[in-house]
Amino acid sequence: MSKDLIPFGSTAVSLSSALDDIFSRVATLERPHFEAFPALSFKGGKFHTIVDGQTTTLTDDDGIPVSRLDVIVVGVPFRYARVMFPKYDSNNATAPICPSMNGNAPDLNVKTPQGLKCATCDKSVKVVGEDGKERAPCQLTANLAVIVKGRGDTVYKLKLPVTALFDQESANNNFKAWKQYTDDLLKFGVKHPCSVITRISFHPKSEYPRPVFKATHHLSEDMILKFKDVILSDTVYQICNGTPEQVGERKDVAEEKAIKIEQKKAEPKPEPKAVESKPEPKPEPKPEPKEEPKPKKEAKVVASIQAVEDALDDDWV
Repeated sequence: MSKDLIPFGSTAVSLSSALDDIFSRVATLERPHFEAFPALSFKGGKFHTIVDGQTTTLTDDDGIPVSRLDVIVVGVPFRYARVMFPKYDSNNATAPICPSMNGNAPDLNVKTPQGLKCATCDKSVKVVGEDGKERAPCQLTANLAVIVKGRGDTVYKLKLPVTALFDQESANNNFKAWKQYTDDLLKFGVKHPCSVITRISFHPKSEYPRPVFKATHHLSEDMILKFKDVILSDTVYQICNGTPEQVGERKDVAEEKAIKIEQKKAEPKPEPKAVESKPEPKPEPKPEPKEEPKPKKEAKVVASIQAVEDALDDDWV
């Protein structure tokens, strides 16, 4: 048998530093990569961070799980997402069968799309369930990007179910559902939730963990500018709006490209240069006929000395 093959179970395998370096950067059996991004969970009415499959419950100095959490929301989606799960089973967590990060159409990598467009899909229409309650099989949801107080500058993905998004009765409460909370922020001139510290706690009368929100402090402009690169990062964009595998190119990048294409189309095309007609060449004037030189008269032979003297100057003598 080759020395490269070792019978399974005969001995525990120890990793060399070379293999350990490789495996430390990918998902492994002891550290499955369930989420593409660090996540903030509120399962069981407690706050947890989930990083590379490792769940950590957030506690106070006495080790007691915290019931409220201060965060800075550095990213919100352009629009609500949608997600449809198989029949709910509290004992078995299952992946959604038809998620839509942009709330417009199923994600590009969905294997079982329920329709072409969310707006016309029958799964987004409310029906009466077995419990007598009216709800749509495909639910609205929102993905926020948050920085948690006391947890460094790590950006976490916080998924809000539909029950945390809307509650008109909470409009007059100290803590509100997300929609009523953000409506309040707009009334105070807050255009983006990164401008405030948001406190998250749980609805006191809900039978299940239901996050509610309250602003505790405004942040100065100098403080907000410290988060500029984070707010504009691909990480925050993808947490809130989807990865390229889910939705394709970034919306703002795609729009910018489309604008440039339209501008290029609108640019006036240069008119072709008119071909200048060359004037017909003027006929060259015919050379005037040259008079042929008259033949020189041959000097007459002077018959006498006296005739020669007369032909020359008088001074010749």
